[in-house]
Amino acid sequence: QEKQWYQRRVAITAGITIEIKPKACFRTAADKTLTSKYPCCRFCSTIESRHSNGHIRAVTRYCPRDMFSGGCRGVSVAVSRLLDEPLSYLTVHWNGRRVFDEDRRDITAMLAVTGFRDRAEFVAIVTQVLLAPLHQGKTVLAVIEDAQLCNSLSLAELNEVDRIFVDAGLDLDTEIAKWVRGHSELDPELSEMIQHVINFTISVIAQDLSVMISLARTASGIRTSPGPRVSYKNQEYKFKVSVVDVELKSVKKLPMYLKQEQREIGLMIESKKEKSTDCDSALIPLL
Repeated sequence: QEKQWYQRRVAITAGITIEIKPKACFRTAADKTLTSKYPCCRFCSTIESRHSNGHIRAVTRYCPRDMFSGGCRGVSVAVSRLLDEPLSYLTVHWNGRRVFDEDRRDITAMLAVTGFRDRAEFVAIVTQVLLAPLHQGKTVLAVIEDAQLCNSLSLAELNEVDRIFVDAGLDLDTEIAKWVRGHSELDPELSEMIQHVINFTISVIAQDLSVMISLARTASGIRTSPGPRVSYKNQEYKFKVSVVDVELKSVKKLPMYLKQEQREIGLMIESKKEKSTDCDSALIPLL
């Protein structure tokens, strides 16, 4: 239901459109209990590993733990660090034309084209939008984080579920479709397994989706149409938020996710031997 609600808020192409991929610091819900022992998030360790191995050209100081902190200061830090090094996690469009991304990194030029008075205004407006209560009092970031943490099982356990269905002569994708439509004829034990797999796919989607923010400046004090608004130093913006890249993943990719996890663990361990990340480079075990 939350997914459908956000999909109805379609981003406009005219004006300012900002795309942010918040990513995730935790693989599963269980990871969140380990942060006191393992302070570094999965994202930061993976970024360092990929940079060390030449897969990306720069290391960003952006950390999803700031983005999902729930506070203005943390989110502001996250947005500011994306401006400093966007990689593939921040893009800005003006009237449908891309004006800022990992290849177009001139912040001054982007601000001039889009009409932001300075960097502080950009950061403040984006932060306010991300922290605005939109759906049942929740921010878009809170909804995304809830989805990221809805899976409590390990990838290995979920891969075992796939094997159980294969051995029973059942196709998981087909059975999930039946379950979603309310036509499932599985016994209670297999039906419960299906629910765990659905939670897994939701979690994976939420870790890699994009938040689209559409902004339109309005004359101060004039309400020509309804809709949420934010402001900075007497400049008001009407905004819309949508979430994209939320297609369900085929469970046939479960073995691929398991191999990817094992590869990332190896890269993180090698990277840990060399140097520390900005968030202390402790490794979060991928449960």
